[in-house]
Amino acid sequence: MRPAIEALHHSLGSAIRLTNQLLSLSRAEPINGLMVARQPVDIVAVARDMVVELLPLAERKEIDLGFEGGAVPLVVAGHPVLLRELVANLVDNALRYTPEGGIVTVAVDLAPEAASMTRIRVVDNGPGIPAQFREQVFLRFFRLDGGDYTGSGLGLSIVREIVLGHDGEISLADAPGGGLLVEVRLPLVAGAA
Repeated sequence: MRPAIEALHHSLGSAIRLTNQLLSLSRAEPINGLMVARQPVDIVAVARDMVVELLPLAERKEIDLGFEGGAVPLVVAGHPVLLRELVANLVDNALRYTPEGGIVTVAVDLAPEAASMTRIRVVDNGPGIPAQFREQVFLRFFRLDGGDYTGSGLGLSIVREIVLGHDGEISLADAPGGGLLVEVRLPLVAGAA
């Protein structure tokens, strides 16, 4: 009976996560108009809060989850719930695919070559994403074959919708020393840097 209940619990958790992701994707789509009424959001505070919120998941996997960001606010014009969802998805993905004992770092700073942009980087030492699939992982329901890829294939699709809705850019690259580097650039509110 215990294995059946554990399987049911796991299936229920997966169904809840999928439902929540579908709702997030729906909120992020431009047709909903959530990007019309923007407000100032300190992306440093959002990222720091999400790291703190996801520390229990990191601790369960014995992952060293760190945050690098200054005390100076970096303010973007946007939707606070969607920006929170953006960071949550990136950090959650990194934690899910980084092996036990791994390292995940979230860093927020000014983009070095464009002072009018903020840069959010999530770096992990997990399996990474092969270069030939880096555009496809932004498609809805796309999942890599093999490995321990257990997600629904919606996380990066949600992130991309949110980034584009905030007039930003997203890129994937190899992390130094192996793993994945996800970089998001968002325009700062004029005079915020």
